[in-house]
Amino acid sequence: MPMNSIVYFLKCEDMIVDNRQILLAEDRMRIPFPPMFKKFLVEWGGYEVKFYDEDEDVRCGILFDEIKPGRGYIIPDCSHTFEGMMGTFGDSCLPRNCLCFEHHALQGDIFIDLTTENIWFLETDIYGKDMDDYYRDFLSYEEACDAFDPKNGVVPTYFTKIADNIFDMLDEKRFVVIPDNVPG
Repeated sequence: MPMNSIVYFLKCEDMIVDNRQILLAEDRMRIPFPPMFKKFLVEWGGYEVKFYDEDEDVRCGILFDEIKPGRGYIIPDCSHTFEGMMGTFGDSCLPRNCLCFEHHALQGDIFIDLTTENIWFLETDIYGKDMDDYYRDFLSYEEACDAFDPKNGVVPTYFTKIADNIFDMLDEKRFVVIPDNVPG
């Protein structure tokens, strides 16, 4: 085990995508994929996060830079297939020009903004409570998705930037033991 590491990653080589599939997807979506995301799709296909210690009493994940009322961290698990990611493009519950690559029923969605290559988390559930009780800058997360425009500084509170790119998110140094006082 590497020093200070609590996770390791498995590549999903059975899900590797070729350049032809990427070109067809870019053509269909009318947006180019960022370089690091293409590299991820071609070399990894997908990922699965594994913890060295599976102790259920210890919370491990990626701590948010800014802790919000409902959540202060995310625990990535495994990515969708390429076909699954492509099926999320244009979804009304996801910002424009974005692909969801991991969905958590009790947390939300982890997605890539194809215009910036940044990885974001869209919080859609806090222990089954209505999100609007926590985030009042928009009436619904669907409206927040419509407004999402990080290039122009419009980032509704439903969203948290996780990483600059997919490989930044999959850096073992990003995963920490989550302190007890962090909500989530």
